Amino acid sequence: MNFPACFALLFALLATTYANTEKVIFTAPLAINIESSGPSFEQLQLQVITPKDSSGRLSLPVAFPSGKQTKGVDAWYLLKDLSPAQRYEVRVCWAAVQPTNFVLDVLNTTHVFDTPELIQNLAAYSETQQSQQSIKKESTKHYDQESILFLRVRAAADFFTSNKTLMSSPPSVDVELVLDPYLANVFPKSLLPTAIYIVILAGGGWFLSNEIWQRLFAKSNTNHDRHLGQTKINMTTPTVTTVTTTTPIPQHPFYTLPSELILDIIDLLPPESFITFAFANYPLLHSYGLAPALSRPRVVYITTQTSIPMLFPLLRLPPEIMLHVMRNLKPIDIMRFAVANYQDLERQGIAPPLSREVVGSLRRAVGVGVPNEVGDASGE
Repeated sequence: MNFPACFALLFALLATTYANTEKVIFTAPLAINIESSGPSFEQLQLQVITPKDSSGRLSLPVAFPSGKQTKGVDAWYLLKDLSPAQRYEVRVCWAAVQPTNFVLDVLNTTHVFDTPELIQNLAAYSETQQSQQSIKKESTKHYDQESILFLRVRAAADFFTSNKTLMSSPPSVDVELVLDPYLANVFPKSLLPTAIYIVILAGGGWFLSNEIWQRLFAKSNTNHDRHLGQTKINMTTPTVTTVTTTTPIPQHPFYTLPSELILDIIDLLPPESFITFAFANYPLLHSYGLAPALSRPRVVYITTQTSIPMLFPLLRLPPEIMLHVMRNLKPIDIMRFAVANYQDLERQGIAPPLSREVVGSLRRAVGVGVPNEVGDASGE
């Protein structure tokens, strides 16, 4: 049995979750003069909310919107101990199982006293509170000047049921009112622990990912070095296969040149020199896309000496005109033309005669058997 999971589930069932939140952000006004004589704010019997002492959990009456109460039942509160020009936010939180629409209004005292509708609403709520005597008097200090605001909370029921009793008299909603100051007028003070937690979590995640990456990178390098060492051992260990393989021909220093330099050299070659260079370095030019792939019939045609081109030539143009035409072709097109008409070009002296080594390498590349006696293309 998983006891931590059961404990977490039990805690989730016991704890109340406030899933819905409505808030209003405002800036505290300048302090106003409060006369010591005459009516005072305490006589309104309004519950006082301060940044240090929020109201906590309350039970607010609600009603469905009607002609007189278009946005539900009004509740008034007094916001005190405010710092002028300081940004605050008032949040009301309630459970999702009690569908309710809340409207929060932060009103200036001068605006309330100068508006007949607001002062009548405030007086009616104050009389209700005095008759119920449910608000305890606050033993707060009195100042000649103080920044004070009114908070009006309007709650309207937002559900439908076939129960006539609930539709006629909606139950009160349990809420929590919080007055939260902003740090440097930028960030709510109550969210500071959450921000610190996120920063610590992000920093720990970054540090952990960095450690994991370094270990994986070190392991990859170790495996790579081990693979190279094994390869060197296999290369140096004498086996049957190493005895039967032929010794590789040393690579010409020309192949170590940068590809851009090789292509520039090729561009400066005339057609006949380019064809000679291409047949001598066919794999290199094929890798650069400057020579076409050779099929088996084409290799047989190139490497087999016959007298047919001399008897039935396909190209009847003089070599000078042929070279002039080829100078206007791209290198890949020159090689395609040379491969397709090698016998005629070789007869005219444009294409080079192929040596025994070149013929053998071309035939072995396409899987064609090499004759015992293969003369070069010059008629040896």
